[in-house]
Amino acid sequence: MVPAPELDSAQETWHINVIAYKLPDQIKWVDNRKSGMLPGNMSRPHYHPNDRHFFVISGTWWVGTGPDFKPETTIPLPSGVSVTHFARGVHFDGAKTEQATILVWGEGPATTTPFAPSR
Repeated sequence: MVPAPELDSAQETWHINVIAYKLPDQIKWVDNRKSGMLPGNMSRPHYHPNDRHFFVISGTWWVGTGPDFKPETTIPLPSGVSVTHFARGVHFDGAKTEQATILVWGEGPATTTPFAPSR
């Protein structure tokens, strides 16, 4: 028999055994636009400690790989495309002439480490 869910009122999160979830009306939605997704903005080479997954919702998202920042070598990814940035893979991305809206998910922590090539 599955135990009845218990509400942790301090966090407004429901707990069932080893699963935690929030009901739709308990989710606090925030506008979290990153300047790198606005036209003309591109991130500099960086990496993340874990895989990150993306879905291009609208616009065109431009991505490039490697330690050298060369926006002219990026490839266009139109809406509907699914992308994975693998852990510790150096990359850069952004928008060129139109805003790009992307959905991002992955395992935390959600950190970004700038890549500085050794000279």
